[in-house]
Amino acid sequence: MAHHHFYSIKMVHDEFFFTQRTLFLLHYHMGKNNTIQKKKIRNKSEQNTTELRDKYGRVVQKKALLIDISSPQKTIKEEMKNKKYELESLVKTYGNIEIHTTWIKKSETDKKFFLRQGILNELIIHCRENNINVLILGNILKPRQIWELTERLREENIEVWDKVDLILHIFSQHAQSSEAKLQIQLAKIRHMGPRIFGMGGNELSRQSNTRGKGETNTEIMKRHLRQEEKNIEKKLQKVRKTKCLHRQKRKKHHKETIALVGYTNAGKSRTMNALTKKGVEVKDALFQTLDTRLGLMFLPKSFREIFVADTIGFIANLPPNLIAAFQSTLSESINADALLHVVDVSDHQFENKIEVVDSILKTLGIDNKKQILVFNKIDKAIENKENISTLDTIDFENLAHNTLEEKINYDAIMQWKNIFNKKYLCKKYATRTPVFISADKKLHLDDIRDTLEKILPPNNTTFTSYACTNE
Repeated sequence: MAHHHFYSIKMVHDEFFFTQRTLFLLHYHMGKNNTIQKKKIRNKSEQNTTELRDKYGRVVQKKALLIDISSPQKTIKEEMKNKKYELESLVKTYGNIEIHTTWIKKSETDKKFFLRQGILNELIIHCRENNINVLILGNILKPRQIWELTERLREENIEVWDKVDLILHIFSQHAQSSEAKLQIQLAKIRHMGPRIFGMGGNELSRQSNTRGKGETNTEIMKRHLRQEEKNIEKKLQKVRKTKCLHRQKRKKHHKETIALVGYTNAGKSRTMNALTKKGVEVKDALFQTLDTRLGLMFLPKSFREIFVADTIGFIANLPPNLIAAFQSTLSESINADALLHVVDVSDHQFENKIEVVDSILKTLGIDNKKQILVFNKIDKAIENKENISTLDTIDFENLAHNTLEEKINYDAIMQWKNIFNKKYLCKKYATRTPVFISADKKLHLDDIRDTLEKILPPNNTTFTSYACTNE
């Protein structure tokens, strides 16, 4: 059983050399490895994941083609532009990859390769001519699709990542605590596991060179990945229980907790620093916060302290499995007394990102919590008086855009709408108590404190205990 445990861990940690390592693992299980082979596998899994090596073991600089496939019927020009920007931002956050080209294409998808044959052929020619060795998709592929695409591009020496692969690589770089690392390991198992299951018996039989053994080896892999998932879940269960006990203690001492939520890079950590003087590290990059951070904030009118929790940021189209893997970190948001939904109001797509966060909060079952909508970065937002006066006369809910002329007018008006307009935002989000701040410049922070004084219960509320066993 020790052998099985060893190779299941390695399989999760080294997704780049999946096929080659599968061969090693199968040989290992069949008793064909020795001490030298074992050391090679161990050393390989411990390599920095930013390294790509050729068949001679030499480090190769990664040069990437980025591609996102969008629905021809549903995607407008502005949305394609935003997809390009976000995908490139993710890759830059990961680093150590030269972005050669970014394609955002309107196309139907292929059941087998995800990419239609014409796009795939064009991609291969482009990669050959420009020595590109990594394909990064802004989409989330099915396990079988990414397996087939990887196999198709293997002879071209091109790696294939989908959006979840890219995010998990970024998470791995930023994880600091053992809790975050466990959650990433769990997410990798849930993301990579189905690819292994989808290989089927023929591929594994061919790799192991033992006819008829493929299905057996697949079942062995499934069993050990399931066991590894259970082991991680047990460890995370202990973390969740400890956090729950801490929340009980805070409640007992009449200290409420508010959680910062929002789209990644909206300025949550800066907001926390401004409110609590916690002094957490802040960078202008995606997914800088993976662990839960707590700081104390003083409310002068009621003369009390409350806790502020900073948590992981959200992004569009996160699969449920990835969200579920970070349940431990998100538990502070799930059990908070109120939410501060931080929005980067200088981003002209901020209303779409509000909807993304709202959708994830609904998935977590906390969309009905008391919430303050914190419009951050007002110092960077562009105020256009002419557009603001025009906006007051427009019925945004009933804009027509059927003809070409209406479509052009619609795009222009929607662009105006997303320019910072306090009057419009106060009206639209009146039920969510909007406040407007600059965490960076420490502007209007008292508006948050004053609003919290109104929505939080009085500090003499009787403490009610709750069980931590099912956290």
